[in-house]
Amino acid sequence: MSVQTVSQLFAWLNRNSGAIQALGSVVAVGVTVFLARLTAKYVALTSTIAHSTKVQSDSITELRREAKASAAKSLQAHALRLGDIVSFLPKKNPPQNVLRNFNLLSEADVAELQRLTQVAGGDAHRDTNRAITALRWLLGLVERVQKRGTSTGYVLTETDERDYEASIRTLVESLKGIRTAVVPVIAESGGSPLDTLAGRPRDE
Repeated sequence: MSVQTVSQLFAWLNRNSGAIQALGSVVAVGVTVFLARLTAKYVALTSTIAHSTKVQSDSITELRREAKASAAKSLQAHALRLGDIVSFLPKKNPPQNVLRNFNLLSEADVAELQRLTQVAGGDAHRDTNRAITALRWLLGLVERVQKRGTSTGYVLTETDERDYEASIRTLVESLKGIRTAVVPVIAESGGSPLDTLAGRPRDE
């Protein structure tokens, strides 16, 4: 580009500086408007995402609460069933024929008690652990008795009798404790404890 051409370009710019400034202002306004709209869309999108995230989080929280309440009701029903089974057993000095023919409890009952407690949460863990220990001891005694033939039999030692009585007592207390511990979890979902629905006290 020659010196003359450059001089002509500067001369033209000087003559049209006003128009060029006006055009620049228009472009600046246009860019500003575009950026403002883009920012508004971004803010709206961010707000929508935040709202969707909150709704999703609330839904997950509600589902977890309902799952806990459902597990708590099942746990209470399971504890009621186990309590009824235990009530069939003598509180002390059980006859061998009772233990030999006893088949109402199994390791599956223990596993279900543990699983429901983990899902339901709350304050039932301590009583559940006590109940599980007592149930497994009782199942072990029943297994030992049933392995012996009817001709030889199984003679309960003083320790067996003492531990049996303690296990039955622990089961009664801990199963009652479980039923009580899950009541707040059930009430949180607006449900009714099964003890109330059954219309009978469970303090035995």
